[in-house]
Amino acid sequence: MSGGGWKHGFIVLLAGYVLVYIHRIVTGVLKPEFSVIALKYGWDPTIFMSLSSSAYFYAYAAMQLPGGVFADALGMKKYAALSLALITGGTALMILEIPTAVIIGRLLIGGGAAAVFICIQRFIGIRLTHSLGGRATGTALMVGNIGALLATSPSRYAVNVMGFHLYLIMLGSLTAIVGILSYINLKDRGMEGIRVTESLKKIFIQLSQVVRNTHSLALAYTLATTYATVVAFQSFWGHEYYTQVFGADENASANYLLMVAMSFIVSTLIAGWITDKVIGRRKPVLILNSILHFVSWAVMLLPIYYPLRPSQVFGLGASILLGFAAGFHIVIPPMARELYKKEFSGTTFAFVNLAGFIAIAIYQSLGVAVAIGGIIALFTLLSLLSIAASILTKETLT
Repeated sequence: MSGGGWKHGFIVLLAGYVLVYIHRIVTGVLKPEFSVIALKYGWDPTIFMSLSSSAYFYAYAAMQLPGGVFADALGMKKYAALSLALITGGTALMILEIPTAVIIGRLLIGGGAAAVFICIQRFIGIRLTHSLGGRATGTALMVGNIGALLATSPSRYAVNVMGFHLYLIMLGSLTAIVGILSYINLKDRGMEGIRVTESLKKIFIQLSQVVRNTHSLALAYTLATTYATVVAFQSFWGHEYYTQVFGADENASANYLLMVAMSFIVSTLIAGWITDKVIGRRKPVLILNSILHFVSWAVMLLPIYYPLRPSQVFGLGASILLGFAAGFHIVIPPMARELYKKEFSGTTFAFVNLAGFIAIAIYQSLGVAVAIGGIIALFTLLSLLSIAASILTKETLT
């Protein structure tokens, strides 16, 4: 990638990532609106909520490997613009407020959203040095999580004021604008100078090496059992947890989720600084990531089985701790890339990310059969096992 306009392109990608996070997380505070749509058409609200929320993540997961290939082969210019257009179309379907249209819209949004972070990782992989990879990923996640923050109390307030319909029109319009800007400002054209068959052959050879590597498999499991659990909580289970355990209403529940997002933003900066500047290593931070997730879920599990009613202060503290733990997963994307050639950054990262988003979709689908106590206990156990997986990875910052 060459030319002085690359910074503008990266800023546009970050803007797109903010919108991706809003689409990803906002279902957690829109349960009342989704319930109204379901009841209007005779659907069970719990099933409709589970399908609508998980549809994004199934599509996102399904597009990880193809997305990595597309990003490396087509380049960010075409792939990001096309994918943001797909998100805009999915949002337009949701505006119809018909259950099947909403679910199809969420599928389109998830499929399109997969491109943005893959493109960000490709940008970091081909443009920046390894010593900046942790902080660059942390910065991207911090900026993206402004979207997670906006998807909590601010979105709840916006829907209360303007209504569900106008809120979606606003969100779709902003996505369309960013899509146009991405095509104008991004310069990367991928493997344009290489024949399509030759470039795809190279990518699939690299992918075959990744799927057999213990390092990548351990990273994939760690992502699926740490950060993925937090995203599933933010986008689906959090509302259930805060209403059932703390007796919170929809606005108070959104405020708790806001604290998770705010803590995450701070944590990504701390984790990026530690890995790149303080210790100059990735693996110790990855192990700490697993430990912090286990401790956080164990704390969240306590009030479910402890006989005394938990206080609001406890809920705020537990939410802050959970968001802080999630921020330490930022070493996973650079660790997924740095072991391999930089021109395949999209593909090598996408393989690991695939596991995380399949896991999120499964966690949300469990909403039709598992109680809140069961899912928090599951998250606690899985994050404990992730400590062993993180130890199996290789140090990549050398």
